[in-house]
Amino acid sequence: MFSTPNPASTLDQFPDVVSFARNSARVAFKIEFRATDGRIADYFPDFIVKTGEHEVWIVETKGRIDFEDAPKWRRLVQWCDDASKAGNVLYRPLLVPEQEWRTSRFASFAEAAATFKGRAP
Repeated sequence: MFSTPNPASTLDQFPDVVSFARNSARVAFKIEFRATDGRIADYFPDFIVKTGEHEVWIVETKGRIDFEDAPKWRRLVQWCDDASKAGNVLYRPLLVPEQEWRTSRFASFAEAAATFKGRAP
């Protein structure tokens, strides 16, 4: 089992991760969402994790939940559903509470995903 000090170092060790990227404005994978004040804003999920030829996880790590997280999450779930329907890749959203990630031990990404799957802010 791998200790999980931070997501990037652990993702690199999981045998079932084909590839991953830490997302940022430089990578430029963003999703527009409607902020709580009504404006359209950009949301940059934290990681893009490929676990197979036809499966990609969009991972958001959260240290704390704030008022904008719920609309971002709903939009990410919708984006994954829409993107999956549009092609032959299954896109899956995953919310990972940072504190739980740091104190857990997982043997694989699949085990971590099963632990956190279905969580929402």
